[in-house]
Amino acid sequence: MRWNAEGRREVPRLVQAGVGTAPDKVEGIWLVTGARGGVAQAIAAWLANRGASALVLVSRQRPEPPAGVTVPVHCHAGDAADADFIAG
Repeated sequence: MRWNAEGRREVPRLVQAGVGTAPDKVEGIWLVTGARGGVAQAIAAWLANRGASALVLVSRQRPEPPAGVTVPVHCHAGDAADADFIAG
């Protein structure tokens, strides 16, 4: 909340953002965090099916690769917010 120049209270409002379209093809190696959850597993499979060359899955507990994925999948247990873990 803030006050404008006329002394009236203004409250920021959320507005709906436009909906983008998903790409038909992706490239390269993709990092997916929170990878033990169903949404992350679905995103990993989606990336693999659209051209990702490899996937790196990270979760606080070691995730399993999504079923049916044919690209290399590297699964790691760790905290994605930990800079030392990500660096090394």
